[in-house]
Amino acid sequence: MAKNPSLLLDETLLSLLSNLSDPALLIECHTYRILKANDAALSIYGYIHHKDLTHRCFFDLFAEPSLQKKSCQGATVLMEGVSFLRQNGEIFYGDIHGYLIPGQANPTPLYLVLIKNINPTEESVYQSAIWQSVLHNIPLLLWVKDIHGHYCEVNENFLRLHGLQREEVIGRTDFDLFSQEYAQASQNEDQCVIYSRAKIHKEDRFVKNNSELWYETYKIPIINTRDEIIGIAGFSININERKELDRQIKSKQEWLETTLRSIGEAVITIDMKGVITSLNPIAETYIGIRQSEAIGRPLHEIVFIRNPLDNQVENPFALVESRGITSLYQKDRLLINTQGIEIPIEYKISPILTRDGFLSNNGFVLIITNVSHYKTREQSLLAENELMKEFLEASPNPIFFTNREGKITRTNEEFLRLTGYDTKQVKNKPFWSLFRADDETHLKKEFEGLTQHIKIKNHIFVIIDHLGNPHSVELSANLVKTSRDEQYLFILNDITERMNHMHLLYKQQTSLQLMEEILQILGENHQALPLVCQKIAAFMDIQRLFVYRWLDHDQKLDPIYLWSHSPDAPPVPPLESHLFSQDWMGILLKQHYLVFTENTPFNAYEKKLFEKTGLGSILFLPLWFHNSLWGVLGVHDTHNAERQWDETQLFFFKAVAPLFIPSLSFHSK
Repeated sequence: MAKNPSLLLDETLLSLLSNLSDPALLIECHTYRILKANDAALSIYGYIHHKDLTHRCFFDLFAEPSLQKKSCQGATVLMEGVSFLRQNGEIFYGDIHGYLIPGQANPTPLYLVLIKNINPTEESVYQSAIWQSVLHNIPLLLWVKDIHGHYCEVNENFLRLHGLQREEVIGRTDFDLFSQEYAQASQNEDQCVIYSRAKIHKEDRFVKNNSELWYETYKIPIINTRDEIIGIAGFSININERKELDRQIKSKQEWLETTLRSIGEAVITIDMKGVITSLNPIAETYIGIRQSEAIGRPLHEIVFIRNPLDNQVENPFALVESRGITSLYQKDRLLINTQGIEIPIEYKISPILTRDGFLSNNGFVLIITNVSHYKTREQSLLAENELMKEFLEASPNPIFFTNREGKITRTNEEFLRLTGYDTKQVKNKPFWSLFRADDETHLKKEFEGLTQHIKIKNHIFVIIDHLGNPHSVELSANLVKTSRDEQYLFILNDITERMNHMHLLYKQQTSLQLMEEILQILGENHQALPLVCQKIAAFMDIQRLFVYRWLDHDQKLDPIYLWSHSPDAPPVPPLESHLFSQDWMGILLKQHYLVFTENTPFNAYEKKLFEKTGLGSILFLPLWFHNSLWGVLGVHDTHNAERQWDETQLFFFKAVAPLFIPSLSFHSK
């Protein structure tokens, strides 16, 4: 039986279409509807499935809506330099070769359209370079999906977390890769982003190698130049450290509240096994040991309480445990500190309660009260002087006393060691004058409350030493009544290292936020480079940014861009590498950065250039394009000649450096 000629024609066309190496489309005349496309056409337009391209109007793929449909009328069509629009909004150029296929076997004539001489725009090449640089270097998990949930792009961090290869992910959906429950939830979120056109912010939990991993995740819609949603982008950042910090804060909250509710005496918390979990500053002073040295050790190894009646040392926790009771109050006892000094005390040990007042398994709190002031006046006068001396000498914390005017009357060696002053320099000086100027007003108000019997407990301030260096301290203060007068006791806890660590974490987080903001600004406007430089300068406390173009044949760095905080800033001079005293370019390429300061060993040529630039400290970073040295980015701090560029700052500038190339290229046009 003879085959249907229309089927022969269709099979012939389909075979021809699939075997063409150029992007090819089969278009219905009059309607210009796309009936079929080969794989090359799918690839050039950025689609994965044929259904995403077929049944669309051919003219919807043009970047210039001014092209009229009559342009394709005729038996043979040829249009040169036509601009086309990819799915992701990028533009490319090509020539259209169209051939009319008469309706011999098909009732409607068809056009066979070939796209030849494809040439992407320079801008799209730069955008692609930016995207690839950010995708594989930013310390986040990044992925891109189309509107049907198929993965179009992922970075190495995503693959590493899920233990997958790139070829296993691209073109697949969550249902192909993950559990049904996770895939369904992810699909629901994606659909919500598509229909609401709004971002989603959430926290995700993964379990890998029996370890719990937490990520903060954002999903945002990808919208092309025609205001169409063409996909979804997602990125995640690991927040395990933040989760652990939240957990620690929550676990410490109950015993901290108990401590704050106490009367300001020595407070020690222990767990259900009698092991010390915390000491407040007064307890450190009474016992003569730092909290860091006591935590994790049994109570009986640190606290020695003697009963004068039988001369036996007793352990409050052991007494509670042996008697089967929950709390115990004892008076007329002597606390023996690390110096061997006995302090008259009374103590109470009680279980740590929940917020609702119920018993918990969080351990016990031991409150020790100094009762030395109950002695006779004659004994008190003698004991107070001796005790004060021993108290100041034994305390591991910086301590000072003031009178009712807030003037310092006495200090210990730890306070003098912290501030670097001697006793004569601080005596009779208002204590707030030793702190940061911003804290002075606050400290005066705190002291006014202290004179009205309002205690100061663990408030954070910054004290300045004799060299001008700041030290973050926790300050606690209370009224101390002696037999002769009233004084105010101030106990400090140096937390500078802890605050520096918190500042570093905050700086890393804000660096990532600024990088995201820069990407958004440059993505919307390539001419916004001055605004980007202004934001970078404000964040990193620098005054100038400049860019050199590397001229390989001349072995010369030619300045092409300068941003400065001051309009009167000196220009950036050209640099000729053959006049350098060292192979600075080789050093720059080897270690990926270079720092010049006034202490750098320069020859006369280099010293003259450095003085002309404005001195200070300059950080240079290489700019790469297509694996070749394109130029050098200069970051200039004219105010601090001894500036140390830390790892967070180097990471930030290495990440944003590639963004200068496309912006400068666009600017030069």
